[in-house]
Amino acid sequence: MRAPVVSRKTRIFATCCAVPFVILSIVGVVLFGLPALGGVAFWMGLVVAPITFAVWMGRRAGQVTDRKLRRRERDVPECPSGFVGTEDPSFDPSSIPLPLFSRPLANLWSRVLIGHFEGIQLRLFELVHADLLGEGSVSRSSSVTRGAGLGDGLSVVTCALAAVPADIPLVVVRPRHEKPFSLPDNLQESDTDLDRFNRDFRLFSAEAYAATAIVDQRTIEAIHGFEPGTAIEIGGGYVLVYSSRPHSSARVLEQAARLSSTFPRVAASIYPAGVSGQGRSES
Repeated sequence: MRAPVVSRKTRIFATCCAVPFVILSIVGVVLFGLPALGGVAFWMGLVVAPITFAVWMGRRAGQVTDRKLRRRERDVPECPSGFVGTEDPSFDPSSIPLPLFSRPLANLWSRVLIGHFEGIQLRLFELVHADLLGEGSVSRSSSVTRGAGLGDGLSVVTCALAAVPADIPLVVVRPRHEKPFSLPDNLQESDTDLDRFNRDFRLFSAEAYAATAIVDQRTIEAIHGFEPGTAIEIGGGYVLVYSSRPHSSARVLEQAARLSSTFPRVAASIYPAGVSGQGRSES
């Protein structure tokens, strides 16, 4: 688990309790002077104790859920025709520098298969994570995770991951009409030269130049055919396509293969593997 999971209801409850308390404390000190601080300390104990307990319970629940996710028996992901994969038990999502794998409670939901699809080597797997913002227009959440005894608040996505010989700054593409979602603070939104693409998708990147160098005309055309619920993350030496739709393994494999095959060859020369951003700026 990468971060403590405190539900939105807990945060709202804590805020509703804390704001009136702070206001009343200030009013008490102004009206009655420093002796009122004794009463303030008493009420502080009454208010802070349940809030602290609620936060602790949230953290504890997150730790218990994370332990269950890591220990649960995993099945083989739905494997479409045209993809023959072998299991890759050594794959560790936390070692991949992409935002999806850094979300709270991010764990493998299925086993990982590695194989070739349309001539591109891909890893196919399902991942579960804490869906704190309720993101995704179509989300496999309650019915799937509740059936596994894990309750609500989790979302399962089908992923296809390709490795590329480059060290690329982070680029994220999401459907424009999806619900709000969390991203690293260093990502800035950019627009492309294709208005049709800008109307349907949002493009985020860690470097302004990377948005145009990586997402060029061919890449835009490939992405534009993606179905709702699909997201793309490109960073380091990886291209990730994932979808929140059920039974989407065939589609994410097809889309990942299409995106990898149209991936600009110039990206590897602009962002060669093993060269840091500082090294590129000095070259």
